[in-house]
Amino acid sequence: MLLKILMVWVPDVVINVKNSWGGGASADYWVDIDNISFSNDACTGTPVAGTSTATLTSVCTGSTSGLSNTGSTAGVGIIYQWISSPDDVTYTNITGATSASYTATVMGDTYYRMVVTCGVSMESDSSNSVFITGTPNPAGDTQATAISAGDLLTTYTTSGDNLPANCWTHNYGNLGPDVYYTFTPSCDGPVTISTCGSSFDTKVWLLNSAGGYISDNDDYAPCGTSSQLT
Repeated sequence: MLLKILMVWVPDVVINVKNSWGGGASADYWVDIDNISFSNDACTGTPVAGTSTATLTSVCTGSTSGLSNTGSTAGVGIIYQWISSPDDVTYTNITGATSASYTATVMGDTYYRMVVTCGVSMESDSSNSVFITGTPNPAGDTQATAISAGDLLTTYTTSGDNLPANCWTHNYGNLGPDVYYTFTPSCDGPVTISTCGSSFDTKVWLLNSAGGYISDNDDYAPCGTSSQLT
């Protein structure tokens, strides 16, 4: 006789015994089952959400930060879900963020939590919130956000930096990020664009309003590694 045993663990345990003997005779059979034990490791009650942390708590908009969680309940039936909020009050599920770690693309100041649910009891717990600052790219980072220098009938002077740490990202053609300025001449005449006096190496490009190349200068001789166009 062939004995088949089917075990279904959640929510109940069922054993089905089937007589698959193909002898063709009609008879009664006694089946003796001994030394069988059952182990059900599925979660119960309310799980523990643990502690959530971020690798970076301040990033430039569009950059990523790694989220992870320690101390949360693990095992059969446990469900993880990362959620996000702009105000630490109203949260929404993050699609696909269903493991104990998640790489978040930060598009602005955002709070993150991990919710842990026991799929058997359907009870949940939420971790602490993790706040990540998303710093927007500065004006002048792209041609679309170029800084206005007016009509240049008078001298326009500016100073600052284009460090990646301050969320300057756009690279037109050199190794470092670029700063875009725009001007609209109100009459005909010469215009000089100069970075002479800069404490670092520079290059100047002149583009039209559509972003098309007109001219450039790198290392204007009287200014060393600074640049100038007229």
